[in-house]
Amino acid sequence: MLNETPVVFPEVAYIHPSEDITKSEMIFSLENTSHFDEGYMTVEQVNLLLRTMPLDLTFVDENDKVIFYNRG
Repeated sequence: MLNETPVVFPEVAYIHPSEDITKSEMIFSLENTSHFDEGYMTVEQVNLLLRTMPLDLTFVDENDKVIFYNRG
């Protein structure tokens, strides 16, 4: 049995993210990141993404030097 009455949870109306116009603080730093179409990624994140893709990927520069390859 509870000795105290629980606090009532406040009712807040749902606001879809596309309709949310409140200014919010960024919870992450943009330092050492690159901007892509949908957001920001660090070099480490891009490297991890490319290395773990389930396909063989090789990048060769204009001097026919292999710059990147994953092990697929």
